[in-house]
Order: sequence, then structure tokens, then C-alpha cells
Amino acid sequence: MKTANSKAKPKTDIPDLNIFEKIKNFPEFYKEAKEELKKVVWPEKKVVINATWVVILIVVIVSSILGIIDLIYTNIIKAIFG
Repeated sequence: MKTANSKAKPKTDIPDLNIFEKIKNFPEFYKEAKEELKKVVWPEKKVVINATWVVILIVVIVSSILGIIDLIYTNIIKAIFG
């Protein structure tokens, strides 16, 4: 029976390992991660380059819009407060 002062530990799927157990399990983790990376379907170079250009273009457009809005608001504030 639990008392009012006892704190229940929340259940998680992550085992509570100390640092030495984590270090001991690292080689197994590394091996499994390497196996999973072999299953990944990597995009072709052309797709990555095109996606990069799209991101750069969007960043330039959005930053230009925000810069224009900032300039407009700056001029409004200067006109109001002198």
C-alpha cells in the first residue's frame, strides 16, 4: 500500500541504466545503428541540390519580406515619435 509521501516512479520504455552499463552497451548500439543505416534509401545528388536551392530561395524571399516590413514599421514609428 502506498502512502501519501511515497512518490511513484513514472513508467517508461527506456531502461534506467547507469553510465557504465551504457558504455558497455555502446558496441551493440553502434552495430545496430550501422545496420539500420544500410537500409536507408538516400536521395540522389540532383535531388539534394535542387532542395537546397529551394531552401535558399525561400530564405531570401522571406528575409526580404521581413526586411521590407521592418523598414515600413521603422518609418511609421519615426513619423509618429519624431
